[in-house]
Amino acid sequence: MSACSCISIDIGDEADFHTSSVQKSRAVRVCEECCGAINPGDEYERVFYVWDGMKETYRTCKTCLEIRNTFMCSWHYSMVWEDLQEAFVYQDGIPWSDIGSLSKEARDIMCDWIETEIWGDDGGEE
Repeated sequence: MSACSCISIDIGDEADFHTSSVQKSRAVRVCEECCGAINPGDEYERVFYVWDGMKETYRTCKTCLEIRNTFMCSWHYSMVWEDLQEAFVYQDGIPWSDIGSLSKEARDIMCDWIETEIWGDDGGEE
């Protein structure tokens, strides 16, 4: 795992049990972060945990995982983009220099997200 920029979100209590692994998908799955498809053969992170007796499984696509690992030290599963937006608006923003360390695919997604979600530019004419 790479060093993150340490955007930290208060996530409350720790899980009772937690396991995480990177796997190759054998079926079409959905990324819990971007709601995009994880196709057969794609690598993704699978996280299983037990929290107050409730069992949960989360799947994160390779691109969202890269963005999360670059910018976040703590996060809510299925809410990384909301956590990033909160950091952007209410904390000191995100470290711009770290965007350059992302893969082209992750950088493009991050820049599109900043333009549409943060700056409100949907690409339309004024």
